[in-house]
Amino acid sequence: MDWALQPPKQTCTACGCTPQDETDANHPPLDMAVALGIDINWGESLCLCQSCIGHLADLIERPSAVEVQKVKKQAIFQKKRADKAEEKMEKQETLIERIKAGAKATKELRNA
Repeated sequence: MDWALQPPKQTCTACGCTPQDETDANHPPLDMAVALGIDINWGESLCLCQSCIGHLADLIERPSAVEVQKVKKQAIFQKKRADKAEEKMEKQETLIERIKAGAKATKELRNA
């Protein structure tokens, strides 16, 4: 079964509404999820509004879009933090190698 987001041509199969953008009455209706190839009510497609999709997602405990964005921001922050720590470690390793080389050279001069 394939799904697509399309402008509503009918009401939501689950709740019976034609979804509107609640923030601005001048905008067209919000897209609905349409199950392509599924025929109900003699020629209509299975359509679900974004509100009903949200309720279904809550039932299976899927994260909301806000939660997903929050986790993405945290991941980006942690990646930057890890990159900085790795860069600092590399600088310290280089410094340690230089100190070892200097100590070895000093020891060779003393033994010579």
